[in-house]
Amino acid sequence: MTVRVFGRTEYAEPLVEVGAVEDGGDVRDAYAGEWVELVSFPEDAIHWVIRDGERVDDE
Repeated sequence: MTVRVFGRTEYAEPLVEVGAVEDGGDVRDAYAGEWVELVSFPEDAIHWVIRDGERVDDE
């Protein structure tokens, strides 16, 4: 199972995709740093927003 990881370094910033972890990898080890928020979701639980035929995920 692939887990997508999203994070931000300041609360005023939006969450952005920082990467993915495969099959039981530790998100904290893979993306250590100065995060104020780091969240992960199973890839199959994500529903991307499509606008005008293009994926919109970082506006």
